[in-house]
Amino acid sequence: MLHRFFKVVIFFDFLCTIECSVDEFRLLQHLKENYDPFERPIENVSQPLQVKVRMLLNQILDIDEKNQQMAVLAYVDYRWSDYKMRWDPAKFGGITDIRIQSGEDAPVSEKFLSTYDSRFIVKHTGEVQQNPPAIFRFICQIDVTYYPFDSQTCFLKMGSWTHSGSLIDLDFFLANLTNPKGEIVNPAPIRSEKNPGSYYVDDCVDLQVYMKNGEWELMHTPGKRLVTLFDKEPYHELFFYIHVKRLTLAYETTVLLSVIFFLQIVSNVNPPQSQSLPILCHKLSLIQNTSRFYEQLREIHDDLQKLTNRMNDAMREEQQCCEWRFASMAVDRLCLYMFTIFIMLSTSALIVPHLIA
Repeated sequence: MLHRFFKVVIFFDFLCTIECSVDEFRLLQHLKENYDPFERPIENVSQPLQVKVRMLLNQILDIDEKNQQMAVLAYVDYRWSDYKMRWDPAKFGGITDIRIQSGEDAPVSEKFLSTYDSRFIVKHTGEVQQNPPAIFRFICQIDVTYYPFDSQTCFLKMGSWTHSGSLIDLDFFLANLTNPKGEIVNPAPIRSEKNPGSYYVDDCVDLQVYMKNGEWELMHTPGKRLVTLFDKEPYHELFFYIHVKRLTLAYETTVLLSVIFFLQIVSNVNPPQSQSLPILCHKLSLIQNTSRFYEQLREIHDDLQKLTNRMNDAMREEQQCCEWRFASMAVDRLCLYMFTIFIMLSTSALIVPHLIA
């Protein structure tokens, strides 16, 4: 009991030594003054609020083939500008940015709700940033034709049904993205001629915090911005595509462990003098032999593909050699004609004056 009492005394003594920032308190009161979170944070009401969105994929949690669903853990980076969040750092102790807790008392227009709350990062220029983490579970059309050597493409669509493009200009934030190869890129939009507001990009998901999945390999993360007219108003939609390929090693390991476990059970229950085996053992042996045969077919297919590529390369080289031979023959024939004409002209120049004389 006495030990707990000393802990409480030390804790309160520590709290008393902490001094609050007066300048930060004054800045928060200044930002809260005359701020309405329901107001669209734009100075000119006739202009749309420009909102940049970036997805930072952290992990592929699950791909449910039966229910055709994908679950991912990601951070969604929202960026916009709020004209009421500007201040002069010289008047507030040189503070250039501040972190504000989201919630009812947050003096920032909280238009974007996610699974988990996160703080707002506000700069003195009025730039606002929020990175809420979220677990997204969305529908994904699964094609198991080539299972377990299949690949799947799922997409996550973001947009607003209550704010048209004349109110919120929703767009990708594409600066300094980390692609699946680990390279930092700045993807260039490929725009549509009929609809310049819509475009396609090769990479739209940032993978700087991505953790690799043991069952699926992330291949490609393209994106698409689509501007569609509804009731004569443009609505912006962002499509984040996730293209994954199944790792067959995980599948083969799982099947192999299951077979070994089953055969172990059979060996424990089968009498030592028994001359027969369960039918399932024969089935499993057939499956194993079929799997080996399929692997051999894959190896033969790969070897044939390599041989075909070599033959194509050899044919291209032979064709290039024939073209160079033809070119050399043409140049040789041209030189022969030029030399013949030169000899005839030289001979005529020497003989004709003597004939005239």
